Amino acid sequence: MKKLWTLSGLLTHKKKISMNSNKRLLIAETSTSTFSYHLRKVDPGEEKYGGGAGEALCGKAVGWDTKIPLSCWGKKDHLGSRYCQDCDNLAKCELMAKDDSEI
Repeated sequence: MKKLWTLSGLLTHKKKISMNSNKRLLIAETSTSTFSYHLRKVDPGEEKYGGGAGEALCGKAVGWDTKIPLSCWGKKDHLGSRYCQDCDNLAKCELMAKDDSEI
């Protein structure tokens, strides 16, 4: 039986996330606030570690991509890092949609 997924905040999000499996998900940091992280999808080799990274999944501008492993996403640390809940919800929604399409 196929599951129906709903996540709060998705109704106000106008951007459609591509299901392109060639893109990879990475953690990006905003240029306006240190230790404020978002998720971004990029083609392999298109990472912007030096700046000018563009847009996060949630649509907000990010300053640069990081080399932080995705396994660290959402973990509490002594720096007070903040993780975008909209990016988190959108990434989870996409992963769930991919899982459902394989049923």
